[in-house]
Amino acid sequence: MSARVIIARLSAEGMGPTAIARHLNATGVPTPSGRGRWYCETVHRHGAGREGWATYMRNYRAARRVLNASRLPRT
Repeated sequence: MSARVIIARLSAEGMGPTAIARHLNATGVPTPSGRGRWYCETVHRHGAGREGWATYMRNYRAARRVLNASRLPRT
């Protein structure tokens, strides 16, 4: 079972991101990078939060575009 399915199921049962992260670490579910540990913010990004992963990535990419544009030379 994928991590997103587990996160969605546990979130629907009423568990918060911190409790879900503890559960994922205890059961040995690999993180998205395949190394390290689950943290509440990672769980939140993967769907336990209201916005979910897709919105997080959309906002992240938009912020990166703004940062990169601010580094352009002024004409």
